[in-house]
Amino acid sequence: MRTCTMFTAVAVVTLAAKSSAQVRFDAIGGLGDAYSGSAAYAVSADGRTVVGGTDVPGCHYCSGVPFRWTEAGGLALLDINLWRSPAHAVSGDGAFIAGTMGSIHDGVPPCDYAFMWSEGAGVQLFDEYTDAYGISDNGSVIVGGNTRPFRWTPETGWVDLGRMPGMASWGGVARGVLSDGRVIVGSAYSDLPQPSFRAFRWTEETGMQPLDNLVPGDTSDGATAISRNGRVIVGSSYLSSLARAVRWTESGIELLGDLPGGPFSVRALAVNEDGSVIVGTYTQDQASRPFIWDARRGIRDLQNELTSEYGVDLADWELRGATGISADGRVIVGYGRQPLNRYRAWRVSLGWDCPADVNHD
Repeated sequence: MRTCTMFTAVAVVTLAAKSSAQVRFDAIGGLGDAYSGSAAYAVSADGRTVVGGTDVPGCHYCSGVPFRWTEAGGLALLDINLWRSPAHAVSGDGAFIAGTMGSIHDGVPPCDYAFMWSEGAGVQLFDEYTDAYGISDNGSVIVGGNTRPFRWTPETGWVDLGRMPGMASWGGVARGVLSDGRVIVGSAYSDLPQPSFRAFRWTEETGMQPLDNLVPGDTSDGATAISRNGRVIVGSSYLSSLARAVRWTESGIELLGDLPGGPFSVRALAVNEDGSVIVGTYTQDQASRPFIWDARRGIRDLQNELTSEYGVDLADWELRGATGISADGRVIVGYGRQPLNRYRAWRVSLGWDCPADVNHD
C-alpha cells in the first residue's frame, strides 16, 4: 500500500478503510435515470472537465448527446439537439470541446459532421463530412477524419493532411494533436510494401511521416495520442494478429507489455504530459477492460489497481475502458458497467504523489 501526499478532492471520497491515500471515484451521467447510459471519452489537462456522450431519459433518439461534466457544475448537455453526437476531445482548461454529429434516423447512411463547442460561442457545426477526435488548447486546431486525415483551423477550414511519402492510396484518420496544434498523429492507409494502416506523425514542415513498425513493413498500426511535451506518442500495433499497446519515442517503438494471462488485444488511448503514465483498454474473454502503465511498474489492470492499491470499492462496477488522463496522471476517465445500469461514465482522482511510482524519462 502506498503512503503518498494527499491530492485534494472535492465532495465524498469512495474508499475502503485500509486505504491511506485519498481517492475520489465519480459515476457520471444518467441525468437522474438509473437506466440511462453514458461514456466518457476525454478529460482536460487540469483534470477538472470530463466530456463524452449520455442518454437523455424520455427521448427516443437522444442517445450519445454530448456532455460536459465538472465537480462544481455536474453534468451539462452541450446541445440537446446533437443526438448521437458524443464529445471526443477537450482543451487543457475545458474551454473548448470537439466531437462528431452522427446520423439520427435508422436506415439512413452514416453522415458524420464535426462540431466544436466553446463557453462563449456555444456549438459550431461544420459542413465537412468528417469526425473530430482532437483539439488544441486554444481551440484553433481540430483534427479528425473519415476517409482521410484532416486538420481544421479558422483560417483554412478542413484541410487534408495528404499522404505519406511514396504512398499511392488515400485513407485514414487523425486522432491526437499537440496542445499548441503543431504536431498531429493518427493512422493513414499505406499500399507499400503491402496494404495496411500505418501510424504517422505530421507537421507543416515535414508533412506526414510514418512511425516505426513492430515488424518492419509487415504490420498495421495507429497512433491515438501524443504527450503534451511532444516526446511520446501512444497507440497500437498488430503482432501475431493481436493489437499490442505501444509507445513511440526518439528511440523508436516500444511494447508496453502483456497483462497476466495474456497476450490480449491491447490499445493505448491516452498519455499524460511527459509520457510517464499511459491508459487504455485490453480485451479479455471477449470483454474490454482498462489498463494503466508506467515505466517502473509496467502494465496493470486498472480496476485491480484501484481496489488493491487504493482501496476503492468497485464491487458494483465492471470497468470496461480508460479513455483519458490528466496532465499530471492523477485523473483518469472512462466507461464501465454496473449490474442494474447501462454503461456509465466515470472519473477517478488518484491520491498518489510518489515520484518513485513513475519514471519521468
